[in-house]
Amino acid sequence: MDLIQANIDKTIETISEIISLAPLGLADWSDITVAMTDLFPGSFSGLINYDVVNNTMPFLQVDGVEQSFLRSYIDYYHTINPYEKYWRGHEDGQVWISDYVLPISQLKNDEFYNDWMAKLGEFDSAIGVKLNPTAENEVRFNLQFATRDFADYEAPAMYIMHKVRAPLYRAITLAQQLTENQSELVGASALIDRKDKAAFIVDVSACLRNCNSIFEEYLETHMLFRHEHGQLSLMNYRYDDRFKQLVRQMALFASAQTSKMVVRDDQGDWVLSCSRLPSSLNTAPLIPQQLVLVTVSRLGQTQNILELTEFSSAFHLTKAEERLCQMLLAGHSLSEAARCCAITYETARSRIKDIFSKTRTSRQADLMLLLEQYRSG
Repeated sequence: MDLIQANIDKTIETISEIISLAPLGLADWSDITVAMTDLFPGSFSGLINYDVVNNTMPFLQVDGVEQSFLRSYIDYYHTINPYEKYWRGHEDGQVWISDYVLPISQLKNDEFYNDWMAKLGEFDSAIGVKLNPTAENEVRFNLQFATRDFADYEAPAMYIMHKVRAPLYRAITLAQQLTENQSELVGASALIDRKDKAAFIVDVSACLRNCNSIFEEYLETHMLFRHEHGQLSLMNYRYDDRFKQLVRQMALFASAQTSKMVVRDDQGDWVLSCSRLPSSLNTAPLIPQQLVLVTVSRLGQTQNILELTEFSSAFHLTKAEERLCQMLLAGHSLSEAARCCAITYETARSRIKDIFSKTRTSRQADLMLLLEQYRSG
């Protein structure tokens, strides 16, 4: 079947118009794939965001495939897709053809082909382009069709991919910027809700995006943090690598929601509480960079020490055991209390067993109840 050049040009015009309107919410990204399948009968087309960190597809628009097949691909078959390594291996903006890198004839005994692709229908040839707007995301635009149509479809599909890849890249980047602006508005609201303690918002690289007035004072007086070249770092370098690792985990991995770390300096002990900001509603092929809210709390030690001095005397606790009880009473888990006391978790476990013996308790819950009773008088 010969494709008329006028129809090819019309498809490019249609896709270009969709691309220009979609970031503003005036057109649906899925219409790009519909335009492709309209021009190439018997094909299916997809626009996919592949999250290479989490190995997931947070955005998937495919025209020409039943939802049940898409669901099975998302749930399992994408993990054994032999073409994945070719998607990963191609350069940003490169258009590639499956028949030239891995002909379907080489997959006849492959699980992916036998259990999924063969049941899908006659879609044995594919042409696609990969865009890399960020290091964590790949945006893939592809067309799949029967090998018998390869001679008719190869040249026009390649032509369209080359024509639309640059405007598609620009549109995806614009959509990302717009949705990130929405995320920052959410972050500003979160800061307003935290007027009683220092709070700030960072991205995956610990670059400061926003902060409240209390944290601004911290930076001005070089308290706990320093701010250089847009990035935040802890003044105490021993904790800085862990802080940046914690922020990165919170930003990149959807399973991470909240986490804490304890920092000690010559001014006392601090708790950094990190939370993923809720993502704004987004339908773009590129998910905006996740932002992280961090609040800073200084542990009020004086009152606890005074109260626990009497407690320690009553049960003959050592100073080290008294300090561990103080951290537990401040609301820390045993592992957090261990970090605050600058000891290993194993040492903390051994120490709390000694405390159990001296206080005639057998569980941490019983010890906490006893501590609360002494604190309340």
